[in-house]
Amino acid sequence: MRTIPAQAIQSSSRPLEVGVTAFEHGDFATALEYLRPFAERGDTITQTVLGGLYHYGRGVPQDDAKAAKWLRKAAEQGNARGQTLLGLLFAMGRGVPKDDVSAYMWLHIAAASNITEARNGRDKVARGMTTVETMKAQRMANKWMAKHQKRQLDTSKNLANLTAF
Repeated sequence: MRTIPAQAIQSSSRPLEVGVTAFEHGDFATALEYLRPFAERGDTITQTVLGGLYHYGRGVPQDDAKAAKWLRKAAEQGNARGQTLLGLLFAMGRGVPKDDVSAYMWLHIAAASNITEARNGRDKVARGMTTVETMKAQRMANKWMAKHQKRQLDTSKNLANLTAF
């Protein structure tokens, strides 16, 4: 693990900037410390980052239940990367019960934001589902998207380097 240069912390009085710099330097423990308050206040990008840090065990012990908690918060607010990662956790049964219908739903929602990984994951999950299960997941996704259409975010343009695990 690399640590963030001390002068980078000293030269910035802005916690988000310190957290981003720490993440970019691979100092995930420092990134977690500085980014967590933003996630706790509802910022979907930092929620997704925390979910990724817990899922991959970077800067913290690996914990898929905590990853799912943070990713669900981001996903429910419309963060497409959070939706993708949450869908993949449902598909694998990591941190949440294995649930192909929920996996498909979240991946389908994220795929609507042109997230290739979500589209590929959704299609892979669908191969193991019945037609009835797929139709149920599509109905759930469509209902969610209709209700949250204005909240669906295109995260590919927002701090993309933070969600690249």
